[in-house]
Amino acid sequence: MLASTVISLLSFLALSPLVEASPLDKRWPAPQVDLGYSSYRGAYNETTGISSFKGIRYAAAPVGDLRWKAPQPPTQLQGVLDATTFGPTCIQGTVGSSYANSTAAIAAARAQLATASEDCLLLNVFMPPGADYPQAQKRDNGKSSKKDALPVLVWIHGGG
Repeated sequence: MLASTVISLLSFLALSPLVEASPLDKRWPAPQVDLGYSSYRGAYNETTGISSFKGIRYAAAPVGDLRWKAPQPPTQLQGVLDATTFGPTCIQGTVGSSYANSTAAIAAARAQLATASEDCLLLNVFMPPGADYPQAQKRDNGKSSKKDALPVLVWIHGGG
């Protein structure tokens, strides 16, 4: 279920038309994508040309009644959500296993828990220039083809 949800999300994100959000600077508009259940505004790096979307929810938070259950679809949210910062890290059970003493292991575990959360079913997407095929077609009056599209890098946490 989770694999098919993530694959559907990635396919949708890779092929969805990006629409311009309110540009902070007319030369470099912030990329925006509508995933059906939520819209996200990412960031554009004018030096590298890379568009990024950080902390995109791909499933409902596994807390409360959803803890230890199969992932559920994300909740629909209105408006445009900020996707310019990373979401919380997932709590991992191996923190401290490589430390020589228990004091260092406990300190490392406390430091991780300060930034970790069970609500971490989020992914990050980085797109090189030209990966936004629908937008490229709009920019060059339909001259781009799908074979001109570039791959999109998606990072999903490990440990699951």
